[in-house]
Parts: sequence; C-alpha cells; structure tokens
Amino acid sequence: MNLQNSGKETIVILTTQGYLSLNRTVLRPRDKEEINKLVELTGKKSVVPLDIALKIDDLPFKITRNMMLKIAKDAIEADSYDQMSRKYMEEKNISISNDEIRLVTDFIGAQIFDQDKKRSQYALSTLEKDKKSRKMGRKTGGILYLLMDGAFIEMVSKDGGWKEVKTAMCFNSKDIHYWKNSKNEEQHRILKRDFISIVGSVDDFIGHVAALFKRNNGHKIEEVVVISDGADWINTVIEKVCPNATHILDLAHLKEKVGTFAQQVISDETQRTAWVNDIRQKLEDGKWNEVLSDPSVIANKDIKTTGGKVNLYKYIDDRKDQIDYPLFRAKGYFVGSGAIESANRYIPQRRLKLPGMRWRRKNAQGILSLRSRLKAEKWREVEKNVEIRSFSKK
Repeated sequence: MNLQNSGKETIVILTTQGYLSLNRTVLRPRDKEEINKLVELTGKKSVVPLDIALKIDDLPFKITRNMMLKIAKDAIEADSYDQMSRKYMEEKNISISNDEIRLVTDFIGAQIFDQDKKRSQYALSTLEKDKKSRKMGRKTGGILYLLMDGAFIEMVSKDGGWKEVKTAMCFNSKDIHYWKNSKNEEQHRILKRDFISIVGSVDDFIGHVAALFKRNNGHKIEEVVVISDGADWINTVIEKVCPNATHILDLAHLKEKVGTFAQQVISDETQRTAWVNDIRQKLEDGKWNEVLSDPSVIANKDIKTTGGKVNLYKYIDDRKDQIDYPLFRAKGYFVGSGAIESANRYIPQRRLKLPGMRWRRKNAQGILSLRSRLKAEKWREVEKNVEIRSFSKK
C-alpha cells in the first residue's frame, strides 16, 4: 500500500503529568481505492507513525492509558463526577468534564466486570468438581470466613427504581492480627480481605460468590464459616456454593429482632426492657429452647410477619442450627457480621447512595467492580488487566 506525506497535524493528549501537545506527520493513501483498503485493515483513513510508536494510536479518548486509570481510581473515590471535575481544574489545571470522567470510568469498569463475569462462569462450571476436591484433597489451614449482605441503591426509572446490591466478603483467620488494648481487651484487625459487589439477581450473584470462594481456596479449606443476617437469598447462595459451611446468624441481628418483637407485644417499657435483656442473654448463652418456651413467645407464635412484624418463635425455630453461640465461640469463630456491614457502607453506599444519585445498572456495576478491587487492595490487578488498544469508545 502506497502512503504519502499529508503534512503535520497537532494532537493534545492528557497524561498523568498534564497536557502534551504533539505535532506529528500524517500519512494517507494516494487514492480512494487505497483508502478503502486501509479502512478495511485498520478502521482508519490515515497512519500516524509517531502515534503508533508511542502506543496512542488507538486510544478511546485523547487520554493516555495511565491517566485513564488514574481518572477511574479518583472517580470511584470522589463524591461525584462534578466534584472531581472541579477538583482537577482547581488543583491540577486540567479541564475535563464530568461527562468525560464518567465515560472513562465506565470504560474501565466495564472491562473489569467483564473479566469478573468470565471468572464467575468458570467458577460455576467447576463447582461440583471443587466440592469433590474439597472432600478428597489435602486441606489447607485456617478458617475461611464468607460474609454476605445487601443494600439498596436508586436506579433511573428505566432500570427499575430501587435495586439491591449484594456484597460478599472473604477472609482467612490466618490474616487476622490480634492484640490487647490498654484495658486488656482483645482487639483484632483483618489484614487481608477480598470482595465482590453485584447489582443483580441471586442467580447472578451465585457465580460471583463461587469465583470469590474459589480464588480464596474455599475448595481446599476444611473449616468454612458463613455469617449473615439470615436473609433467605443468602441461604440459596450457601446451598449452591458451600453447603457444608457452618452458617452463623449474626448475634446483633438476632438481638435486634428480639427488640422489635418486644415492641410489638409488651407495652410497659420497664417490663419490656427487662424481658428483652433476659431473652437476649439466654440466646447468647445458647438457651434458645428456653426462649421458645417463654410465655410471650409462645402466645405470639402464629403472628403474621406483615408490615415489618417479627414472629420470634418462627424466626428462632427456623434458625436453631445457626445460633449455638457458645459452641461457635468455643471453636474460635466470630459470631458478628460487622465486617460485611462496614463493607456495605464503604463499597456500594459511600459512592452510590449519596443524596440525589440515581444510576443505570451498567454504570453502577462498573463502579462496584472497581471499588471492590480498590478496597481489597488489588488495584494493581486493574492496572495490569485493563486493555486500551483493543477497545473503542463505543
């Protein structure tokens, strides 16, 4: 193919160091037939050697790869794209619109979520094989904790109003640091955590949990503990991904149910407070059978759970194997889900549930995928795996 010098053209590229202006030579075919051939081969009507040498010939935006990654990282931590746009102008003298920030962030987030979907599909395809491997293979040490919870975000009307974001968190007991404070009280901090956060159905979520479970060696660890608030959809996930796990109902959530139930059935405040304290202590001590024999619980065992009402008898009876807290503590297990509740706040809610925010599912999911990596201290994976040249703006 014959190309001829068509003169020089200037392009301005946004880099991590600011704007870079390049005056480069452009080569174009000599005739229409040659142009058509070039378009067929490259999708372009001209060739710019310097752009190819600098690897900026196929950028979806006039922004370098590293700068796109920086923009996405800043955007998922900012309160809004508009806030970030103003900050870039004030602090870096970079003029980038909130719409372009959104486009860049969506571009990066979509790629990471696409990779997550592939891992999800693979994990689902190997679930049964992994279960057999766990039974027969050599086990690795530690206790693997899997925690799940949900939070609602508001979507634009065409995407269905409010949608639940389901978040899962994994960590190994070997990655927990313990110490005692000045009052000789035991403290702990989780040093290494992994997350996934998905806008979608339980069926969608199961595959992503399976991938999270697999990459944290869930199929190789003998002790797996799930802690949850007892939501029905979480039981569905457990049955599919890790049916042999020890499932613990979050103690604080159970105590909250006791308080709600007492508000319904005991009018005297002093009597109610004493009753609640007694019942909560019995449950924490593993005496759920005594609670099921309590006159107030028995008298309301057929209460309908409409309008937010709690049927405490049924709630406890359905979860007897999840509330043996003395046994769980004797085994060294946590019995609270505070870690996943915190994750719910700083992954979906901190960025997607601010006043006035409404989201399209695709945009929200990209941010969730990126924030999950960032909060798990795995941003390097994003930097390594994002492919710029093979994508277009569309």
